[in-house]
Amino acid sequence: VFMSVIRRFEERDFGRLNEICSKCYDGRDFLPSVASKLLADKAVSFFAMENEKGELVAVSVTQWMDDGKVAYFMGLRVASEARRHGHAASLLKHQLADATARGAKVGRFVRDSNTQATKAIATACGFEFVAFWPVLRWECEVLKQQVQWLKAHSK
Repeated sequence: VFMSVIRRFEERDFGRLNEICSKCYDGRDFLPSVASKLLADKAVSFFAMENEKGELVAVSVTQWMDDGKVAYFMGLRVASEARRHGHAASLLKHQLADATARGAKVGRFVRDSNTQATKAIATACGFEFVAFWPVLRWECEVLKQQVQWLKAHSK
């Protein structure tokens, strides 16, 4: 049985973050350039996921907006060698549970691509497609109901 650990992103993770992001967006990923600011920001929760060997395999960020009523999920990255194992969905589900516990009412998951992976992750986590602007916006309206849906549909 695979056991992953989700924890707070730490300064020691910057090197691995750079490795993971070097294979995203043709090496032009913005996340490493803002990671230290995100880590220091009180309105941000920065998560890291480790595999059973203690290796960092994924990261994600929740930015708290509108006095914590809106949880904006961004910066979801999975190491290329660890993709297709459910890490992204697990991390996003963790973020949803965290947002619910904090009392958020709306969750936003915004992507710049309409890939099968994006659709699968958003759908697996109970998000509904809302709009297409320069980016795709997926949103869930009452996080507590979403987490209950997730529990009912897990496994």
